[in-house]
Amino acid sequence: MDILDWFSPVQKEHRPTIVITARDAHVDLWWTKTIPMVEQFLQQFGLSFVLLSSLDQLSPGTFDSTEDFDLNDHIADKMYPDTLVGDSCGLDGIKSNGSLGFRVLLNDGRQFGVTSYQSFGQAMNEPGSTQATIVGSVVQSPSHEDYLQVLEFYKRRKVDIWTEYASSQNRNMGRVSAVSSSEPWLTDWCLFESRLEPYASTTEEWDWQKCETAWARITPGRAYQVIKRGRTTGVTNGIVNPLTSVINPKYTEHFQDAASLMSAYCIVPKRYVFALPGDFGASVRESNSQTILGLCVAFNRATRVTYMSPMDIVMNGINAVADIAGNIKEPKETSID
Repeated sequence: MDILDWFSPVQKEHRPTIVITARDAHVDLWWTKTIPMVEQFLQQFGLSFVLLSSLDQLSPGTFDSTEDFDLNDHIADKMYPDTLVGDSCGLDGIKSNGSLGFRVLLNDGRQFGVTSYQSFGQAMNEPGSTQATIVGSVVQSPSHEDYLQVLEFYKRRKVDIWTEYASSQNRNMGRVSAVSSSEPWLTDWCLFESRLEPYASTTEEWDWQKCETAWARITPGRAYQVIKRGRTTGVTNGIVNPLTSVINPKYTEHFQDAASLMSAYCIVPKRYVFALPGDFGASVRESNSQTILGLCVAFNRATRVTYMSPMDIVMNGINAVADIAGNIKEPKETSID
């Protein structure tokens, strides 16, 4: 359930609207009892109500490049020697696509990367696969699927020098150290050891080693202008909705082990979409300061909003990991005026 500023064709204006996305919206009970009752209740507050039918589950799964975007040109630029926030990543040899979110630097000089744990979809769907089986797996950038696509892209164009260059790159970022567990919030993060290599970045704005300086808590009731860079849709802009959404984990693909309803912040896109599968794990940043506010974790195809895990929940989880607690140098907590 989301509370959005939607255009009402009846009142011919934008109005605060409660939007419920349901997989069983065809059931008569919605139309004979639930909707009339809800509409009558909401009228006293000047709120509208919309019920959307969607057979899709909220899913951070692998994105099919034939669906909405041609990824060839977008992914091909991931083979530069520098590592950028939002670059493609996945588990070694497994069909899984996520985005590099942010870097965690410890006081002792060690560094870790953060992405989406649920984006490693195929590994999670294999029999016997659990959170514990993911720990120790190698994270690569670009992902295995994207790497093969890049090679095919260059081979088709007979660009031998780039084919050879792409084949020679070390894509291993490090091994998974810890992953998120069930929370009252829609929570999804994966912590992995990150290689530390000096280089001259060609894109300092999204430099993996230079732009992770601060994170901030979201103030309830406040809207934020945000930006993200991700594997599938690149750089996009949106607005963090000031009111939290409520998600039933039974109707999600990867969060069904949650004990109760979950809260999440939703991001309304400024154009088309803010994030799609393959973008999850990407850090959501306040547009002016680049302060990290959270991680992209899921997409609702019916409403076209993206759901975000707030940064305080993510950092609390990371701080609880043994050998890291109290040892984080960056990103530092700050506030946004």
